[in-house]
Amino acid sequence: MTIIAPNTKITPEYIDKNIILSCGEDANELIDSLKNLSLEGTKVHEYRCYRFWKYSNFSLILTGIGTGTLEPLIWEILFNPTIKSKVNKIILIGTAGKLPLSSKKLGDVYIIDQAYLGATAVDDDSIKQPLTPNFLGKCDFSTASIVSTDFFYGFSERVISGNYPNQTRRLIQAVNQYFYTTDARRYGSCTVLSFL
Repeated sequence: MTIIAPNTKITPEYIDKNIILSCGEDANELIDSLKNLSLEGTKVHEYRCYRFWKYSNFSLILTGIGTGTLEPLIWEILFNPTIKSKVNKIILIGTAGKLPLSSKKLGDVYIIDQAYLGATAVDDDSIKQPLTPNFLGKCDFSTASIVSTDFFYGFSERVISGNYPNQTRRLIQAVNQYFYTTDARRYGSCTVLSFL
């Protein structure tokens, strides 16, 4: 038997044409929030850090924080012809940390309309920034900008003050460019990968 998705062990029956992907959120809180919207799903698969639920018109996938968990999942969805042929849309939902100069309110919901790479595994000068989503419909939520980084504690004022022990040139450049100019920070390139 050939395993077509060795990291997630997903098969086409676990996937709907619409996928909601959440990285690093608490499973109980996430499922409860959907129940509060009168959405009931069934858990259909779990392997390693990947959990899958089926709802009436979408699949919910919950995984850990970071490029290391997200990249294999995205690869196994988008580069597996059997699974990719089923997928129409992937929407990323989750939380992010508010940055110092942002006027956004904690606890409110925002649509990310501009995403930047900030010292991530997928940084590349050929990627035109900001990345912007491709929505099929209009949304009435307020918008915010975000920077995705692979440095959870390092993408901070510690870099600006020189108090972060593992500063790289890319990290210093990213913090100087985005720390005071975007609204939020998300660890692990999760937001940015949802735009690519």
